[in-house]
Amino acid sequence: MNGGSSIMSDEDIMWLTVDDPLAKSVVQAIRTGDVPGLTQLLAGNPGLATARIAGTEEGRASNEGTGSGETGEAGTSSVSLGSAEIIREDNGNAETGGGKTSEAGTSSVSLGIADSGDAGTNGENTGGGNDCGDAGTNGDNTDGGTNRGDAEANGHNSGDGTNHGDAGANGENTGGGTDRGMSRTLLHIATDWPGHYPNNAAVVTALIEAGAEVNAQFSGPHRETPLHWAASCDDVEVLDLLLDAGADIEAPGAVIAGGTPLDDAVAFAQWRAAHRLVERGAQPALWHAAALGLLDAVEAHFAGHPLPRRYPWGASSASAAPDEVTVAFWCACHGGQRAAAEYLLARGAELNWRSAWDGLTPLDAAMRSHATELAAWLEGLGAKSAQQ
Repeated sequence: MNGGSSIMSDEDIMWLTVDDPLAKSVVQAIRTGDVPGLTQLLAGNPGLATARIAGTEEGRASNEGTGSGETGEAGTSSVSLGSAEIIREDNGNAETGGGKTSEAGTSSVSLGIADSGDAGTNGENTGGGNDCGDAGTNGDNTDGGTNRGDAEANGHNSGDGTNHGDAGANGENTGGGTDRGMSRTLLHIATDWPGHYPNNAAVVTALIEAGAEVNAQFSGPHRETPLHWAASCDDVEVLDLLLDAGADIEAPGAVIAGGTPLDDAVAFAQWRAAHRLVERGAQPALWHAAALGLLDAVEAHFAGHPLPRRYPWGASSASAAPDEVTVAFWCACHGGQRAAAEYLLARGAELNWRSAWDGLTPLDAAMRSHATELAAWLEGLGAKSAQQ
């Protein structure tokens, strides 16, 4: 069955809370890779494949907040866009890693998520490449950054100040004790941070075959689909399965300015997923192409074949946004792409521009991504850190 073939109304959907025994059983089966157990649960509970689970799992890192990431110390102030550690991929160059995870507490940054709530306490997560929730104190983001952890499951902010956490924590309660303000599907569970669960491809296949909706959106501070979450976890195998089942490669709703799975993958330095999305047909903007080292596309953009103009900081038009050449240059440094950085600098990019989302300069971005040769080249040109 193609999971992307139909959209169910709210009335047709089975609703569970995180404490429901059935929810606990199916989540356990998904995360442990127990495909026979999952298959039995799906067969014995009609509608389970399309069910939504409401509420938060206390104390667990998750994509629930504003994206995907390992939780760090609650309340630590940081935003993230890149990899704090070299883990797997090098993004087509010898220097930078596509580090999705690093030690909890490692500083990370975020590219241009639209402001996701009140001024709050900037309780953003400092672990891994992606900070994906409220780090324990309703960590509302005012820096254009991404908080993706939910270290304390203390309610997620929707960007309009609405708390979508547990029932009773300013979340909208729809009756019967179920807080439906924030909810996810089983495919979200399977693609949740940190991804790469045991037998995950078989688990996702079983869910899709049972009728899971591949384009279902998270309900809460963002509207991400399972494809957004797979991209945020650099899970290429699951990403391919979702696309093969009809997932929308250009689905909106990301924590990155309400954008696409590619926006998430590039912003969170999930390079394998980002390159795979482009291979599968995702349309890169100039900043994506620069970060991924797609120099031919960058050059074509300035030769009369412009790339889409989508801005990671949430601006709706070029007139309201920073200079696209400078932003693309910054992103090239984030991705460790010297050739693209050289080309864009020659086209007038600002060497020491401080990004609108985290206040870092291109040199800072390169150094954070462990692009040491690129950083040395920038320093030779007079590039400075935001701390200088």
